[in-house]
Amino acid sequence: MFSQTPPVSKLCDSESIEQVALTDRVPFNHTYALLRHSADKFTDRIALRFTPNDRSADRPFALTFTKITK
Repeated sequence: MFSQTPPVSKLCDSESIEQVALTDRVPFNHTYALLRHSADKFTDRIALRFTPNDRSADRPFALTFTKITK
C-alpha cells in the first residue's frame, strides 16, 4: 500500500525521494484512514503508549489500533 522509500545516505538521495509527491507515497488523506488501515493490518498491536501524568513511576497506558478506531 505504501511505496518503498530508499535509504538516505546523501543529499541527492533525499532530493530524489522528494520528487515523489507525498499523496503518491501515502494513500491516506486523513489520520483516521491511516489508523483504520493499521487496525485492519495490525489489530491488537499497541498503537499508542503514554504515561498519563508524565511521571516515570506511573504505569504506561496502552491502546491498540483496534481500540483507537472503535
